[in-house]
Amino acid sequence: MRSKEVRICASVNHTLSDFAEAARMAGGVADRLEELVAERFPLSSVREALSRAVQTDLGRIIVEP
Repeated sequence: MRSKEVRICASVNHTLSDFAEAARMAGGVADRLEELVAERFPLSSVREALSRAVQTDLGRIIVEP
């Protein structure tokens, strides 16, 4: 990246109202949200969960207490 003088900048621009809107939208499809979960792990297996999270594009990886 340096030799071509390319710069990567991340930007986050969400607000509290964005979160409120997302929660409202999620409420309308709450019964279908489980379809997005690919795998669940106990907290004791957080390393395995993180490893799987970067290896898969199948869905979300959930770590539960």
